[in-house]
Amino acid sequence: MTLPWECREAFANRPGLNSTHLWLLGTGMHAKISAARGDLMFGVAIGIAILDRLCKLAVVRNMSLGQSIELVRGLIYITRVFNRGAAFGIMPGKTGVFTVVALVVILIIFGIKSRLGSAGKELNAALGLVLGGAFGNLYDRLTFGGVVDFIDIRVWPAVFNVADAAIVCGVLLFAIEVYRKAERA
Repeated sequence: MTLPWECREAFANRPGLNSTHLWLLGTGMHAKISAARGDLMFGVAIGIAILDRLCKLAVVRNMSLGQSIELVRGLIYITRVFNRGAAFGIMPGKTGVFTVVALVVILIIFGIKSRLGSAGKELNAALGLVLGGAFGNLYDRLTFGGVVDFIDIRVWPAVFNVADAAIVCGVLLFAIEVYRKAERA
């Protein structure tokens, strides 16, 4: 049996491998994941995950739980909430369930990506949005036992975060692209 660090050492001097390849080799995920430079899906996913993490850190470091800051009077607020449920506060207290769901979603995205290959930019961007959002919230669930939410639009029934918004936008973009491709066929 080859252990992850042995894979990393065996491939460390191969031309064309970058640090992302080596990290993936070190985790043992190299068989399914292509981390080629310039891959739109991974670029979007990494960007969303970083943006989500930075926003959550800013909120946690500068606001107390339940504190709200008005941005647009009566409409948009930054409100710090700790959510142990799903996106938008659905099914509170089910952190374990949604941790498993996030892992399954991530695996499904890698499966879709491997079948689509170099599909259109829109599909890759959509998968990247969902992947980045899933990673962002999964990190919180594994690290803190729940998710930091802070985007509070008062006409919407729940507080959410960048990862939630990315997931919703990614699913919508994916559905639109699948519909458009079906119409063309």
